[in-house]
Amino acid sequence: MSRKMNPLVLSVITFAVSTCLSLMAIELVLRIIDDQPLLSIRLGTTPPSKKTLHSQIPPQTCLNKIPLADTIEAEWFLRDPKPLPQKPSDPFLSFLMDKAKGSSAAFCGNVMKEINRAFLLEQIQNKGHWHSHFMEYPDEAVVFEPCENNPLPPYRFPANVTMPSGLVTNNFGWRGCDIDLNKPANTIRLCFLGASTTLGLPQTPYSYPEFIGNWLNIWAQKNNMNIRFETINTGREGIISSAVAAIFKQEVLPLEPDFVIYYEGANQFVYRPLIRNVDSLPGAAQYEKKDFLYILNKLGSYSVLSRRLQALCMKINKSVYEREPVKPPYVLGFPDGIDTDNPDISRTDLPLNLSDILKDLEDIHRQSARTDCHFSLVSFVWLPYGGMLLDPVQYKSIFWYVNRLHWPLRYADFKRLADFQNRVLEIYARKRDINFIDLSGTFPRVPDFFFDAIHFNEDGVRLQAWIILQGLIPQIRKRIERGELPRPDREYLAEHPCICPGIRNGFAEVLKVK
Repeated sequence: MSRKMNPLVLSVITFAVSTCLSLMAIELVLRIIDDQPLLSIRLGTTPPSKKTLHSQIPPQTCLNKIPLADTIEAEWFLRDPKPLPQKPSDPFLSFLMDKAKGSSAAFCGNVMKEINRAFLLEQIQNKGHWHSHFMEYPDEAVVFEPCENNPLPPYRFPANVTMPSGLVTNNFGWRGCDIDLNKPANTIRLCFLGASTTLGLPQTPYSYPEFIGNWLNIWAQKNNMNIRFETINTGREGIISSAVAAIFKQEVLPLEPDFVIYYEGANQFVYRPLIRNVDSLPGAAQYEKKDFLYILNKLGSYSVLSRRLQALCMKINKSVYEREPVKPPYVLGFPDGIDTDNPDISRTDLPLNLSDILKDLEDIHRQSARTDCHFSLVSFVWLPYGGMLLDPVQYKSIFWYVNRLHWPLRYADFKRLADFQNRVLEIYARKRDINFIDLSGTFPRVPDFFFDAIHFNEDGVRLQAWIILQGLIPQIRKRIERGELPRPDREYLAEHPCICPGIRNGFAEVLKVK
């Protein structure tokens, strides 16, 4: 005869089972809400929310702190460019994406980019940083033949497509509207150089050059000018100044731009050699408290419910968690003899790779001067500053960027290094008689306008464009009044000398000769 189960034990088991089933049901519902896989054990990253792409503060409330250039009207600030026409999907590129799924090659649609053949060979033969990454690419991936066998730029975007990220490219593979190879009559062209902070977030409808082009055309119409402005956005994620200089020389100069604007300052921001008096640079994980929030954070890779509970706990104790995390002690030391207030830009050992950057800026300056193209240099914006309060839930991507990706750099040292970098750029611009636009000195340090510490969200991009516009208008107006612009092309081109269709199945061909 079987013994009856103790009623207390039975109650405990029933409660435990019902609780587990309830938690599983809640987890499934939350996965549906957050667009996460229902049956996968490990969760993916949460896509950017609309809140992170827009600010809760109306950007127009900041306009009273931005000096307006003559003949510019504040009401233009909220006027948008025409949306870019969505290009049809390319079956071949979709095929590449499907083939790359499950490997790192699919990250951000990298496999859809056209890779410089010389750069690919260089990486494979020398087992460079990108070697293992490229070995995962499908054989059918696209390469392009570079000018003069130059490995720079390392890649370009395919032309006339809408990328999976939402990026829309034109007939030259740049973000923006299609433009003619030869400049139309009564047209002024502006070229914008840089990396991802020039390209802009693909999820947002406009980049800052598109805003500027729209406002310049409004300005021309308002002042009864028979002039049309065109903008060229050559920004590409992750590239450095030498690649930017190569893009300007190879891709842009044949289109005979009238103005070139350079904005970049993050991809060579290497500060680790300056950190002294610390035995090692331990990761942030070593300084985390092994408390309930720590457990929820670890479980967050597997449970949406854990992510929600972590966010709730942080909001309840917001005053504690929005302060800068405790970081290991260190000393930020510059090379001997460098005056951080008035640096000698002729030195070859400037930190933050600034000596190399200045060489590339000089190359762009020489190329632009040779073609009578006016050069403008823009100071670079970093969000962090000493004493900054940052809600780690509301501004999760910013918090991760400054406290994980750049651990253990303190907020105050971000500001100190960024100020030094911009000081060097300003001195260089002054010595070369280059138009310097101090975006960093004017842009409001409000997390609401940032996606992370360097990339602006949609409202931040609008402010970025508005501030840069004020620095460009006097130079543009001066050249128009002198009769220097608009100007016809010096040379008619039947085809672009450096941009030609990419080679499909290019990886297979390169791997044969490696």
